[in-house]
Amino acid sequence: PKDIVSGDFYYFIEKEGKAFLALADCTGHGVPGAFMSSLGIATLENIIITKNIETPSEILQELDKTIQEALHQQDTGNQDGMDIAICIIDKNNRTIQFSGAHNSAYLLIDNVFRELEANKHGIGGYDIKRNKIFENQTIHFQDSCQIFLFSDGFQDQFGGDKNKKYSKKRFKELIEYTSQIPLEEQEKHLIKELNLWKGEYEQIDDISVIGVK
Repeated sequence: PKDIVSGDFYYFIEKEGKAFLALADCTGHGVPGAFMSSLGIATLENIIITKNIETPSEILQELDKTIQEALHQQDTGNQDGMDIAICIIDKNNRTIQFSGAHNSAYLLIDNVFRELEANKHGIGGYDIKRNKIFENQTIHFQDSCQIFLFSDGFQDQFGGDKNKKYSKKRFKELIEYTSQIPLEEQEKHLIKELNLWKGEYEQIDDISVIGVK
């Protein structure tokens, strides 16, 4: 987190042989961001557990609708929301379902690195009057798979010799390299790279990266 509490959150639950994993980046940071995080976690829990919705795109559709209603966005013009990526991992059938609202994912599948691109609109927020469709992607794997979910905090961090953003391109290359080293070393490598880049500059946003094998 940039502050004590965070506008980034993750959600994980295993249910009936499937693993549900999500990472979200809410509007703002600190207390306003943490409020949205709490709302997002509670809403996901209700959608997946109570409403029993088990397709990532449908989960995002319901999340978008519920956030808009909870914040009365159609009436008030409130523009809070979140970017989120969600995966449903079926280890028995060796499939991963993915859907993203502005947040993409990186995968290392059977030693091939690839990006799963997200839809170009987020949850709630600025698109409240638009009919948003979230696409579902299904990926099959044979032997092994690593999944990386992340907020934009790392790639947007200023630093280096010229005080520029780390950049999406550099971050993607970092994750691709990191995916090749042992899992227990990956976090240390990412933290070291972030600290070297940031140096004495201020952290500008919450930073989240999740890796799963």
